Amino acid sequence: MENKAEGARLRRLTLVCLAALLTLTAMVTAAGCDNQPTTNASGGGSPGLDIGGKNKSSREGAGDSDWKPYEPKPGEKTTLTVMYASDTSFYQNYGNLFLASHPEVEFTIVDLSDTRGEGDMLANYEKVLAEQKPDVLLMNENQYEALAAKGRLFELGVPMRRSKFDAEGMTPGVIDLLRERGGGQLYGLSPAFESKGLYYNRAIFDAYGVPYPQPGMSWDDLLLLAARFPTKNEAGEPLTGLYQPTFTISPFDLIVKIGGTKRLSLLDAEGTKLMLDGEAWKKVFSQVVEGYRSGAIYYPHAPLLDNGDGTTSISLGSNPFIDGKAAMAIDNLLMMRMMDFLAERKTGDGKRPAAFPWGTAPMPVSPENPGVTPYFELVDIFGINRESARIPLAWEFIQFIHGESFMRLKSKSTFELQSRSGFERDGKGRDLSDFYALGPDSVQRTLLVPDGFTRRFRDLSARVIEDVLADRLTAEEGLAELQKKGQEALDAGYAAPTVHLERFALDEELL
Repeated sequence: MENKAEGARLRRLTLVCLAALLTLTAMVTAAGCDNQPTTNASGGGSPGLDIGGKNKSSREGAGDSDWKPYEPKPGEKTTLTVMYASDTSFYQNYGNLFLASHPEVEFTIVDLSDTRGEGDMLANYEKVLAEQKPDVLLMNENQYEALAAKGRLFELGVPMRRSKFDAEGMTPGVIDLLRERGGGQLYGLSPAFESKGLYYNRAIFDAYGVPYPQPGMSWDDLLLLAARFPTKNEAGEPLTGLYQPTFTISPFDLIVKIGGTKRLSLLDAEGTKLMLDGEAWKKVFSQVVEGYRSGAIYYPHAPLLDNGDGTTSISLGSNPFIDGKAAMAIDNLLMMRMMDFLAERKTGDGKRPAAFPWGTAPMPVSPENPGVTPYFELVDIFGINRESARIPLAWEFIQFIHGESFMRLKSKSTFELQSRSGFERDGKGRDLSDFYALGPDSVQRTLLVPDGFTRRFRDLSARVIEDVLADRLTAEEGLAELQKKGQEALDAGYAAPTVHLERFALDEELL
């Protein structure tokens, strides 16, 4: 469901290798294919076991007696076929630790790139299921929801009960979201998630007598807070109130996120009409554009260079927060890792650069829905192919990588937030609870739009915002133009002879 150009888009940055004096190399790894249709999920089950339907498997104990747990046979090897980004990353992240306790198992890896290509990506994904028959599937939220609806996934209720899997110990919101996307059933588990927090420079706040950010703030509160700082520091250098996530490439993305927090809809229910002409969107657009104009909000310039070898370089000098020239920043754990590197490296004279005191706070929320954030994303979802002949072994693997022992080991070195409670501190003992404070908003879905619309909308919105900042358009005129021309682009996409859909995602994408 994505064209070749968008097919090259990698879903997320998960690992950062720190290299050279002022350069970070962010390793871009594909954790899953992006573009899948979003539907309401139901169905599932297992061949030969009547435990997949809602009438039976949802009842406590229904079908439990039919479940046979995995038991290795002495002296026999058994093969488990797993879908993942690559052999190397699979063994590094999961395989080696599992083999340490299950030496009789051998893995075959189905590369996720096999599911990509021209045309309908869900059809490509299902073709791989039919031809290569992986036992364990790796999915994003859209794929998970669509495959569950088509009955391609094995429902996990029975094996979870029989193995006494500690679902209650999972991070609040993760299981709820997976169950909601599964139409009330649970067809997968996710060992990690990504969420963002609000970093703040205590020294800058103290210097200007501004109170620190607090949990429960609204976006209105935060934008007013960002506007309290001057545009230049005492040395005459630029100073900004709020820096956006490191890899943001669209100035419209913050508008989308603030709107998402307030549950504003960018498109109508059918996905064919833009909804930017409402008063609520006008307010958000005006607030952010005024923040860009005044310097209170940093206008994003993605500091990325493609090295041509699968890596992306970013200069530390291009990050105002790390340079001590931004009071606040929105980011995930990557920001923390970059600051660690800066604090640990030595300059040419052998001295370490001065560090500044900093803290974190949860992201702003809507007063009407204070416990959720649009910045929450399930990183990987593991499920079991309903047609697998090795369902017990597949479950053995999935429960292993979601268990407390495995996550305890992973938490010491991972860049991701663990989906099990009790790991709210990183390897250095720092409190990460602000990143765990808010859960996913199950009401919101990733938008699906015609192939190429995302790029066109990104370019169009950037031009409109620049015209507003240059006083060629008022904020109201700019948003009206974006509504008009964006709708024309959307209509043109749907008018194509063949319509392929893509995920609409402006934030932190490498194209």
